[in-house]
This record gives sequence, structure tokens and C-alpha cells, in this order.
Amino acid sequence: MEFLNYFRQQLNNHSSIQSQDVIKLCFQAVFGAEHLLSNLEGASNYFYKEYELTPAENVSVYEPISDDFCRVNIAGWKYRRLNPEFLFNIFVASVIPVEDGEAIFLKLLDETTELISQETTNISAGKHKLFIQDYLSQGIRAVHHSQEYRDGEKPAYRIVNRKYMKLLPILEKIGQKDTGSYVISIDGPAASGKSTLSKLLADALGAGEIHMDDFFLPPELRTGRRLSEAGGNVHYERFIAQVLMDIHKEEELIYSAFDCSKMAMGGSVTVKASKYRIVEGSYSNHPLFGEYADLKIFIEIDKNLQKNRILDRNGPKMWERFNNEWIPMEDKYFHTFSIPDKSDIKIRLS
Repeated sequence: MEFLNYFRQQLNNHSSIQSQDVIKLCFQAVFGAEHLLSNLEGASNYFYKEYELTPAENVSVYEPISDDFCRVNIAGWKYRRLNPEFLFNIFVASVIPVEDGEAIFLKLLDETTELISQETTNISAGKHKLFIQDYLSQGIRAVHHSQEYRDGEKPAYRIVNRKYMKLLPILEKIGQKDTGSYVISIDGPAASGKSTLSKLLADALGAGEIHMDDFFLPPELRTGRRLSEAGGNVHYERFIAQVLMDIHKEEELIYSAFDCSKMAMGGSVTVKASKYRIVEGSYSNHPLFGEYADLKIFIEIDKNLQKNRILDRNGPKMWERFNNEWIPMEDKYFHTFSIPDKSDIKIRLS
């Protein structure tokens, strides 16, 4: 969506917006909150103080301000009883350097100035142009909201990459358990987005990740009998021995990983100490593992989209192997053990 459409939404939803707030919007749409994290400890202290002082309110959790960023309203986050630590974590994770940021910012300033001059808004077109000229004469920089905006809108939010907003239903589920360790499993077909979701969740939770690809069944175990098993295409014995026994301990976890490029065991993997653990990959909900996960997620995907993703990612030759070997094994496992139906959350990422 074009930025001007986001700008129009802000004009419609926030009548107190002034020229200074337009500059702030354009700046955030390009740079996010990069300027706020030069002092991480200070940013953390300020956030938790603001969080404590902001009353919970039944408002939208987030407002998109560009294709990449949104403003997450603390009042809405608090109303839904989402963990404030999760919000601060994704706020920090959303800070990514931007190439040609100044040029893009100036373009957005020009576009918004042109819109204000052509359409009816609460902002005086003549005064706005003068305000922008004065601002630019002092160099591109972050600005605060205007006093009019602060008085009228009482803003309390953090700038977050929009990709994290798909986590909201999952974060709500996780927040229902306040104490002890917490393990999330993410199962689903190849190319459905398991690794992507795992990374986003790890950012939000500060979680350690365990990848089922590290437990690829080694050649010496790939017998006809083993591969005919539902869920047999995973080294479940090693997962049980090296991971399952210690997965709920909030300390470093070390296991050995299979290297598929060499078809042999590789080095060891260290999973960081954390209250939260994520087990990502097909077969992560194998019944032999029991009910080890506090939250079981299953990702669904359209078959045509799955094919196109594998073709793009792995090429035609590997697609044939996925289609003839690995996908049928996954489907057999999913259907035999009713993996989707036994999951706590079923989602489709695209």
C-alpha cells in the first residue's frame, strides 16, 4: 500500500495531528525506532515506566504506518494482558539499519506536503511548508510529537515491524501461563514457514531454538522398515536422549547435530539458557515425545504455494525429491497421528 494511504488513515484517526507529527510519522515509517535504542538500558527503564503509567484500554493493539512498521499501542497491549516483556523484545528486534533512508524520508515529506496542499486537512498548507523548511534547515533528525497531539491523543506506543503482529494470538496463549519454563513446538509441512515463525517467536520471547532438521535420520538407520513407519523419518531416539530429558530446564542445552550437506554428524549446538524453548520442524509433535510442549502449533499451507516455494528455494531437482519422498512421509505422519487436530493453534502464514 502506498504511504499516502497510511497517512490518510492517520489524518482520519487522529484529529490533533500537526506538522511536527507529520514529520514524526514519515521518520518512523522509514527509520522505525532506531534513534531510541542508543541506550538499551535507558530505553528499557523508560518503557516499563510508561507501561506502568498507561491505563489498559480496549483500543486497537496496532496501527500500521507503512508496509513495514506499525505503532503498537501500550493501552491495547495491556488490555489484552499481553506480556510487556514481549513488546519490548520485538521493539528492540525491529530496529534494522535502512539503506538510502534519508532520501526515502525526504520523498515521504514531499508526498505528504503535496497531499496537504491539495486535500482538505486540519493542517494549514502554507504554515506546513514553512514548518518543513525550518525543520530541514536544521538537518534530518527525530522529533517528538507536538504538544497538541500529546494533549489530544495521549500517545503511548512503540514502533514495531509489522511481521511480529502475526504472533498476537500465540503470545496471548503463552501469556496464560505465568510461571515456570515454557516449551513451544512448531510442526507443519515443508516450506510452510516454520523456521520463519520460530525466529519471530524467539525474538519476542528471548527463546532458545531447537531445529528438527538437526535430527535428520542418518543413513545407517534409513532402512525400508524404518522409513515405512509413520514419523520414522526423524532420529527420534537421539532427540529423546539429548533434548527431551532436559528441555524444561532453564539452562544451556547442548546437543549434537546432523549435517545434511555431508550426510554425517556435524558439530554440537548450544541452545541458550531461557525460560522459553522452541522446537521447530516437521515431526516435532511425534507421539513418542509425549506431551512435552506447553503449546503445540501447526502451520498449514496450500499445496501449490508449497510447490512454488520449494522450487524457488531448492530448484526443480530437489522439488522432485521433496514431492516423491519427503512430503509423502510428512503427510503420512500428519494423518496417522492426527497432528493438525491435536495442535493447540493452527495457523496459515500466507
